[in-house]
Amino acid sequence: LSQLKVEYKKFLSQQNKSVNYMVKEFEMKKSAAAYARTKQDKTGIINPLKLHSYKFNDDIFKRIAVTPDGKNHGMMMFIDWSGSMNDKLQATIHQTMNLALFCKKVQIPFEVYAFSNSSSRRKDVTANYELDDITIDNRFHLINFVSSRMNTKEFDNAMKILFHTSCLYDKDRWMRWSSRKPVEHNLMHDLPDVPRGYGLSSTPLNDTIMAAYKLVPAFVKRYSIDKMNTIFLTDGCSDGNNNKIVDMEDGDQYAEIINDKFKRGYMMSYDKNAVLVDRKTKRQYHVDHGWRCPNGLTENLLQILKDRTGSKVLGFYVSARKRIDNYAMEKYFNHQVRSKIHAQFRKDKVVTVTHSTGYDEIYLLAGDNMQVQDGQMATPSENAKKGEIKRLFTSTLKGNKQSRVMLNKFISKVA
Repeated sequence: LSQLKVEYKKFLSQQNKSVNYMVKEFEMKKSAAAYARTKQDKTGIINPLKLHSYKFNDDIFKRIAVTPDGKNHGMMMFIDWSGSMNDKLQATIHQTMNLALFCKKVQIPFEVYAFSNSSSRRKDVTANYELDDITIDNRFHLINFVSSRMNTKEFDNAMKILFHTSCLYDKDRWMRWSSRKPVEHNLMHDLPDVPRGYGLSSTPLNDTIMAAYKLVPAFVKRYSIDKMNTIFLTDGCSDGNNNKIVDMEDGDQYAEIINDKFKRGYMMSYDKNAVLVDRKTKRQYHVDHGWRCPNGLTENLLQILKDRTGSKVLGFYVSARKRIDNYAMEKYFNHQVRSKIHAQFRKDKVVTVTHSTGYDEIYLLAGDNMQVQDGQMATPSENAKKGEIKRLFTSTLKGNKQSRVMLNKFISKVA
């Protein structure tokens, strides 16, 4: 579609500043880290300029700066493909595309998945469960949208498809655009429906975290990654995913029979003192219950991911509005600090949460807050005084600085 092609080119042009800024900051951080690791070493060759001091100085050899090899970085991203993301999915897809473009430019290996449990992709596959295992939704699946394994043509095509998909979740905008055009140019008639199996579902976030237990180590091994970053772009809690395997003799009559030995039953939330045991590391994790709990199942599963893989785990909560959603405010902040948090968000356009989340950091932001501004100062009025020029300059500087807060925070973590 011609208009979609125009919009896609415009989108890439808009993202260019953000991506270039991220690349510059990333390379600077890497260079600074390399400089910090640099050490001076003796070469075994005498330095003639030090010969005069041989009687009182043992060190008369030439030195060389030795810089250890840089670290290999990797990134794996998971997009929440659930119904509650409908009003913010376009912004989230754009953030993901921004990160993919950044990875491509600095040649970081990466994978982009969407996680879903859409019934149209249901597979009646039963895992090899043991007693007391947490069960997995048998409709759960991952959709691999973009990857560093793609060649340039495949990458460009995948990005176009992602962008076109994002347009399906911003129909109000396209309706407004189409209403200003003749009927034959009404874009809404040309936009395809969501393909079968790609519709929005519920939120199998916990299943996705557990799937990452195998995906991340395999990715790290394949590319010899030293600094791994696992990123979840979501808007809230995982639904369900807290049933466990019980004996056929246990559970009520409505519990789902898995095989001749086990049933899927007894919600973990019924257990007052639930303890999660990682069968691989043998570590134990105490699980609280309730969506506001700082030590819930999701938080513990994220902690296991970090403990198992050594990966940094980051979260993006992308709001569809220009302020932090009530859900996020209630989950992460008590009433006493909320006015201060709102003020911080108005100033920086992002709030970073590091407490009681399971993530190393989770970023609360609005959809357009990874855009970099390089605004030029407005033209002062004729015969402008110093005060007016100062206000214009300060306003421009503030806007340019604010637009970089989010990117600075993110790059400082992943570099």
